[in-house]
Amino acid sequence: MRAPSLIVLLLALGCSKGSIVLDDTGDGPGVEDDACPVLSLGATELQWAGVSVGQASTQSLAVLNDCEGVASLELVAAVEGSTTFTIVEGTLSLSPGASGDLVVAFTAPDEELYEGVLRVTSTDGQTGEVALKASASSDFDEDGYLAPGAGGDDCDDFDAAVNPGATETWYDGVDADCSGGSDYDQDGDGQDATVGGGEDCDDLNPDVYTGAPETWYDGVDTDCSGGSDYDQDGDGADALVGGGEDCDDTNAEVGPGKEEVPDAFDNDCSGLADDTLITAGDAFFTELLVNPRAVDDSVGEYIEVLNNSGRALNLKGFTLSSTKGGSFTLDADLILPIGGYAVLGASSDTTTNGGAAVDWSWAGSGFTLADGGDTLTLTGGSVTVFSLAYTTSWPISAGAAANLDDTFLTLTDAADVTRWCAASSSLSGGDKGSPGALNDNCTSVDHDGDGYSVDAGDCDDDDDAVGPDADEVWDGIDNDCDGSVDVVPVIDVAGGYLTGQDSDSWLGFHTALGVGDVTGDGVVDLATGAIYRGSNSDGTLYVVSGADYTTWAGSVSTYADYTYAGDEREYLGHVPQSFGDVNGDGKADLAWSATDAYYGYYYGSNAGGVVFSGSLSSADAGDGASVEFEGAETYMQNGYDGPTYHTMIINHLDLDADGYTEVVYGDPAYGGNDYNGAVYGFDGAGLASGDDLDLTDSELLLDGDDDDYLGAWLGGGDLNGDGYDDLAMGAPGNSDARTDAGAIYIWSGASSLNVDSTVSSGAKTVIQGAGRDERLGRRGGVALGDFDNDGKTDLAVASPYEETVYLFWDTATSITGTLSVTDADLTITSGGGPSYFGHGLSVGDYTGDGVDDLAIGAPDGVSYTYGEANTVGQVYVYNGDSLAAAGASLTEEDADGGLQGENSVDFFGATLATGDFNSDGVDDLAVTAHGYGATSSSVGYGRIYVIDW
Repeated sequence: MRAPSLIVLLLALGCSKGSIVLDDTGDGPGVEDDACPVLSLGATELQWAGVSVGQASTQSLAVLNDCEGVASLELVAAVEGSTTFTIVEGTLSLSPGASGDLVVAFTAPDEELYEGVLRVTSTDGQTGEVALKASASSDFDEDGYLAPGAGGDDCDDFDAAVNPGATETWYDGVDADCSGGSDYDQDGDGQDATVGGGEDCDDLNPDVYTGAPETWYDGVDTDCSGGSDYDQDGDGADALVGGGEDCDDTNAEVGPGKEEVPDAFDNDCSGLADDTLITAGDAFFTELLVNPRAVDDSVGEYIEVLNNSGRALNLKGFTLSSTKGGSFTLDADLILPIGGYAVLGASSDTTTNGGAAVDWSWAGSGFTLADGGDTLTLTGGSVTVFSLAYTTSWPISAGAAANLDDTFLTLTDAADVTRWCAASSSLSGGDKGSPGALNDNCTSVDHDGDGYSVDAGDCDDDDDAVGPDADEVWDGIDNDCDGSVDVVPVIDVAGGYLTGQDSDSWLGFHTALGVGDVTGDGVVDLATGAIYRGSNSDGTLYVVSGADYTTWAGSVSTYADYTYAGDEREYLGHVPQSFGDVNGDGKADLAWSATDAYYGYYYGSNAGGVVFSGSLSSADAGDGASVEFEGAETYMQNGYDGPTYHTMIINHLDLDADGYTEVVYGDPAYGGNDYNGAVYGFDGAGLASGDDLDLTDSELLLDGDDDDYLGAWLGGGDLNGDGYDDLAMGAPGNSDARTDAGAIYIWSGASSLNVDSTVSSGAKTVIQGAGRDERLGRRGGVALGDFDNDGKTDLAVASPYEETVYLFWDTATSITGTLSVTDADLTITSGGGPSYFGHGLSVGDYTGDGVDDLAIGAPDGVSYTYGEANTVGQVYVYNGDSLAAAGASLTEEDADGGLQGENSVDFFGATLATGDFNSDGVDDLAVTAHGYGATSSSVGYGRIYVIDW
């Protein structure tokens, strides 16, 4: 292995000149093939000047093995010439990276000049020679400057042209002025000029050298890179500032001829970013403030632009032009992210422009927006990106920007005036707009395509199934936007309906509706009356089999299986809400009430009757009845507020628990002008076909106090849980609590029905009304159910004159003694819907969840007077679990569902009855609308609907 190279550095005191580099291969030092066969001597000449005569003086040469490898470098030094020079340290062995000294001594015999040669030889066979020159003279060259050995600073005492006072001649290799610096570094910046083999490209300027910080665009190559001072990114193209064509001199990928890529930059410096990608629709306008009011047009106008390109979009080079107001071109980058906005405006000063944050100002361009309409066009090069023609029909108004609806930010919608509206957000200056932010939602725009906007009455403009023309369905949503949730038009959901036979039928008036299997075929049937039908209000009773209820869609006479006709002034047609088994044969029996008072008695009418199951026929009511009753005192014109008092009959209660239901008759006008009212109870076990009984033949007789009108309403069930059904009786004229507050008396069932007393002494429990003229017990009555699903009976009490229904939990403990409706556990009130909330009342499992639900009717009227009802009636349904969780109060708005009648004059919801018509295990609801078809000259046909949920 060849020995590594040798580098010799002069470290001794004295002077030295030049250096020697020897290369045995001739291919230059440091070439890889040489394995560093280089011998470098740090000086061509060593000098001793001004030394003392007779005294030895030494100089050392530091030697460095600067090559890699493992072999050591062996060196031998020898002196030739004058014997005044001797070797002190003449051999060295240097491992790679090590250094050492060669030492030469000079002893001056006198002040003459002595010369010699120091020869250094390596094991490579290389030889380097260093000249030796010495003198003891203090100023050998007689230039007036002492030699270093004599304490002077003449760096070459053998050359009179070299001394501290000499003028430096640069770049001749001689340190003429003995400054100690490089003769090739005139500017003293530490870097030799190129003429001397250095890298300083301007040796007259100390700020210019290789590696100096470059100051771009000043015309000076400060760092001596050799490149243009106007090409900072080194891409070969000068910047625009230097007269070149590079539009971004900080990015080597941007310049003339570069490839255009989709990065929102003008890579090829064509004047447009991504110019090959620009297409129509890349951007469009979303907001225009054409006529600011808070500030002048010259500073307040603006246009909002939305990036629709699907990539970052640079508007540099784009032009916005107006057919009436000039144009301008963006000459610098304005980059919009995908879906981002840019605001172009007359001024970017938010303190004077009304508060709009403008990204680019067209001030000074002559561009403006015309108030009376204009066409605005955005172009990118030769591509028309977007054009918009606005006219005076657009929502252009003083002080408000025209705003594209925030849900229609598409290219197609941007050109559609129906998608725009006046902005509603406020700018700091007082005008309306949202520049640079998401646009306002337009209440005048139809978002869901159903033909209605919010302004036009759409209460959910994001759902096309919701709107003024939508059908209401039971889904917890106000589908038809009428302000009522789940109040469905009954005609849309009715499984079937029956209409009165004639225009004076008033089918279903008040208590003229009942359900039960009176035909004995196992299917729920419907019985209803038209009490005013006939020229003398004879009345007609219809029995319609429920087996084909889904086909009902016309006159009740078409579908009725049995029809009973009343005599003159009989007002036939009142029936119980549900039918019981009077004769104990296991089948429900039909019952009805009418009146034989006054004219009725004269014409031979009946007060009521029962038709046992199996005996149904179409006949005169008296002839077709199994049992007849006579002796009513209530005539339909009686009553202090119109023709609304009538007789009433029920037959579903087994008061003595003997398996036979009783027939209970209410005669509210009993007592002559005292209007005490009376309730008669006939033991079902004692009734037989062919009986013709006077009401006074009853086992149970309870009469009211003066003006009680006892018997105006009847109902009940086992309230106290003793196994006997209890009888609830309305006394709407009772004034024990307050004048005409009304009351509901409860007579507790017992094994014996033989009672003849006043109701106040015979009934041990009474629920009193709380308000003056509340008339509790006149309409609606009570309904029993288990709403909280605890296995105990709960009671609903209707007070339609107070628009209220009261609920009492667990009647076995809560209904005792004298109570007020204010003692109720839950109060349901109505204040915003149709009036007489509670006039209709029924209980059933309408949801099929095994828990009783409550249906409440509000017909908006109580008489037959045309126009009294001027709001469409409704039925509200409350799920049992909602009632149980309600706390102390609910309103009509809390109903879980509802039904709405067809017309305001219909009295829809006046009477309700419950039964499972389709035998699916879910209760269905029958609802009357006795005023259906009414006119100013006719009380109306009336209509009954069956809703099978």
